[in-house]
Amino acid sequence: MNSPTAFYDVLLRNDSRIDDKPNDHERNILRNIDVIINDSYNLNTHIPILPGVFSELWHELNCEHTDFTIIAGILKKDPILKAKILTLVNSAYYKRTKKEITEIERAISLVGLETISAIFVTFVIKNAVNINPTHYQIFGKLAWQHMLETATLGQHFASQFGASNRFMCYLMGLVHDLGKVIIFRSISDQWHQQIEMHHLGSSAFKKALTKRANALSQYAIEDWPLPEELVVAVTNYYKGEFNDPYTRVLKVANTVSELHLQIEANMINLKTAHEHLIECGLTWEQSCACLEVVNNLPPM
Repeated sequence: MNSPTAFYDVLLRNDSRIDDKPNDHERNILRNIDVIINDSYNLNTHIPILPGVFSELWHELNCEHTDFTIIAGILKKDPILKAKILTLVNSAYYKRTKKEITEIERAISLVGLETISAIFVTFVIKNAVNINPTHYQIFGKLAWQHMLETATLGQHFASQFGASNRFMCYLMGLVHDLGKVIIFRSISDQWHQQIEMHHLGSSAFKKALTKRANALSQYAIEDWPLPEELVVAVTNYYKGEFNDPYTRVLKVANTVSELHLQIEANMINLKTAHEHLIECGLTWEQSCACLEVVNNLPPM
């Protein structure tokens, strides 16, 4: 099976570090993270805030008879996000017509409500977590790639695992690893000013970071205005309980993304990735299909 520290194995790939214990730099980082985790007030200041428009959209999407006009009105409340949505819908990835799309209503009718909603929440969450810190671009890019891949794969796997709400599977992938972002945002100044990458990378440190990121992810999703079913699924995922469709979707989507990150980092080859995915219960055809999905992500 894939390593539980796969993300940090890619991020902190340091072939010169063979020791199995955290060094002074690593211990100091872990102490700072523990201060955040153990102080509820301090923790709340590190959790990003979602705008109210997110809750409005989710509420309307779950109405028995969704009103597209109301959805369009919600999306128009943030002119900057509206402009980003229309720019993306007019890109080669999504464009369905030669004529430029200038209205949200037209965009919904052409690419579908689910797609427009996914684009919108992606931009909302990306803005909320401020995924591009100036001090350390590599982490931001890797974390965002993993979140977007897991979301897209969640949507891809929804029907295969009996999860009826594809949009929730997408949202679940976007938010399941918020702890990684919180950890980095809390230590980026110290990391930039005092620590070089070659100082980090012991296996014990990566295991400790993974454990703390998982705990912070659970805190964050409980703090955000997310659907209860999603919160339960992510919580069960981190408990290692994969008894419901959504948790199984998240487990496989996360694994595929981590394997893809390792492929891109030349840490494993395609054959090894396929073997891992078959161990997860996928067929060879499903394994090939999902790896194709992450090679063709929307440009967000």
